Amino acid sequence: VWEATAPLNLTGLRMDHRMTVLRLENGDVLVHSPVSFSRELANEIESIGSPVWFVAPSRYHDLFWPEWFQAFPKGRFVAAPGGKEDLRNLPFTDVLAAGTQLWDGEITALPLRGMPKLNEWVILHEKSRSLIVADLIFNFAPETQNFFGRLFLKFNGIYGKPGISRMFRMFIKDRQALRDSLQEIQTHSFDRIILGHGPNLGGNAVMARAIADAG
Repeated sequence: VWEATAPLNLTGLRMDHRMTVLRLENGDVLVHSPVSFSRELANEIESIGSPVWFVAPSRYHDLFWPEWFQAFPKGRFVAAPGGKEDLRNLPFTDVLAAGTQLWDGEITALPLRGMPKLNEWVILHEKSRSLIVADLIFNFAPETQNFFGRLFLKFNGIYGKPGISRMFRMFIKDRQALRDSLQEIQTHSFDRIILGHGPNLGGNAVMARAIADAG
């Protein structure tokens, strides 16, 4: 498992975007939620293995895709449901679905139901016992933020603690469906949660708090 982070330019909030890279048993490389493309970064990924899979984990993690499509025209680009329709100009090859079997059992893709405008899917990497999320859980240290950033954290109920932000919860249309999804995720075993934004966290205990946050 490899990670790369890059800053996101958001007014008043200091936020990094994490890309996660996984090398599968056959040497194929999976890139989850890419950061801004650079040839140097692409070369580093190619030094790990053969970049085959590129995963868009939700309908919102879509800022940097065109350059990655151009750099890896033979890649398999996997979208969350709705992603292909949102980005019709990009030739996604696959769509995540229940029971997705693209990675020979090494990776399990699990949906967060009840949020159709977001449609986030989390990725469980069995070998490293890692759960990879996009926007489900934020984790920001208040001391790294300016006044407006701290205000954002307080407004979203995540000041000084990791959790599901109020902004994320605004997308919930079926709260029970989301709670069921989170409980299904918790039935799996993982030691850490790799976040899209903020320092990574421990495993199932954090997910239990996320279920409580979901109401």
